[in-house]
Amino acid sequence: MMVMKKATLLLLVALNLEFVSAQDTPLEIPGTLFKIAPQNFIDNTLKVGAEAFSKNKKYSYTVYFSASYSYTESNQNNYYYPAGFGGEFQFRKYIAPLSLNTTRRGKEYLQGIYVGLYAQGGKYETQDSQLAFIFDPNTSVQTPVTYTKQEDITSIGGGFTIGFHRTLWKVLYFDVYLGGGLQGGDIIKTYTPDIPPEPYGFYEYYDIFDPRYHGVMPKFGLHIGVML
Repeated sequence: MMVMKKATLLLLVALNLEFVSAQDTPLEIPGTLFKIAPQNFIDNTLKVGAEAFSKNKKYSYTVYFSASYSYTESNQNNYYYPAGFGGEFQFRKYIAPLSLNTTRRGKEYLQGIYVGLYAQGGKYETQDSQLAFIFDPNTSVQTPVTYTKQEDITSIGGGFTIGFHRTLWKVLYFDVYLGGGLQGGDIIKTYTPDIPPEPYGFYEYYDIFDPRYHGVMPKFGLHIGVML
């Protein structure tokens, strides 16, 4: 968390300097934007990337990289996201390309609407201490067992988004999007000591922000960018 706080502080300082220097600069349609996803801090993930526009500004290609950190040990009373690295590629078509507009007060801003297709994936791992009950059908006795579970996770997914792009103060590019898709992958579990893969009375739940989640999932959020 300390690393992420420092990264956020440095970004805010850079944005402030850019804001001061850009007050008298004419607003222009960007060629490339550097972006960060602030909502991913919720699950201990730093996600950054860049969006590169075509010459006619009707298309763009976006690449994101993410790094997740989590505790190496947890227990059955806590929920921790896996640690690892991920990536995302997105192709966007601007059905309303970024164009120059003016507010009633004479302030200029850029605004556009896009639809996009994305593909994402990553490699993660987590280690978890759990308490389970092993059921013996011969004696009908449940024996409590404390064990360590190691998970090696491969996550892949894809889908679509619809987004709205707008500038603020001629410096910040706000990218709000909503969409959905499918997510799947593979989870290799190793138990120490060795126990049945599905202990009696043990239930696993993964929310939509967890790379272990499988199924149909929504995709929504906010990206904040600055022009490179």
